[in-house]
Amino acid sequence: MDLINAQIILINYLYAMIEKTNSDARWLWMYRCFNVLRFKIHYWGLFFLNVRENFTSFVIVTKRIHMELNQRIKEKMIEKDIRPSVPRTKIYKYLLEHRNHPTVDTIYKGLQSELTSLSKTTVYNTLSLLTAKGLVRAIGIEDKELRYDADIHTHGHFKCVKCHAIFDFELDLESIDLKGLSEFVAEDYHLNIKGVCRTCKKA
Repeated sequence: MDLINAQIILINYLYAMIEKTNSDARWLWMYRCFNVLRFKIHYWGLFFLNVRENFTSFVIVTKRIHMELNQRIKEKMIEKDIRPSVPRTKIYKYLLEHRNHPTVDTIYKGLQSELTSLSKTTVYNTLSLLTAKGLVRAIGIEDKELRYDADIHTHGHFKCVKCHAIFDFELDLESIDLKGLSEFVAEDYHLNIKGVCRTCKKA
C-alpha cells in the first residue's frame, strides 16, 4: 500500500514538473513516466479496495494532465502554423503516447474506434504535414513503409530482424567523423541499424 501511495505522490510531482518545464524533450519524457505510473496504479487499484480512497485525487490529476497535454499539442501546432483540428491533435497525441514507432496503418487502427470518420488518407496527410513542419520524424527503416516518431531529438533506430521491434538509441554527433564532408553542412541525421535485439539473442 505504501508503494502505491508513494507512486500517487510521484504522479502529482510529475504533473507539477510538466506544468513548469519548457523543454519539449523533458516534457515528453515526464508525460511518458506519468502514463506508466497511471496504468500501474489503475491495475493495482482493481485488487486493493482500500486504495480507492486515493482514486478521487488520482482521477483529478489524470484529467488535469490530459488537459495539459491537449493544450500543449494545440499550442505546438499553432506555433508551426498547423490548424489543430480534432483528427490532427488525436494523431499527434497518439504518437506522443506510443513509442513503438507506428506506421500509418497502426495509427489508423488505433484511432478508428475513437474517430469513426477517420480515413487512412487523413492519417497519411496529417503525418506528412507534421513531418514537414518538424513535429514528427519519418523513419525509413522498413523496406516498404515509413514509421513515425514524435521524439524529434537526434537519435538512432535499431530494428530487430526477428521480432521486428524498433528501439531508440542515443547518438553522439560530436563523436562521428564525417570524412570527406569537411566543407559540407549537415542539417539532418538518420542512422538506422538492423540486427538482433538482446531478447531475441538470448532466445
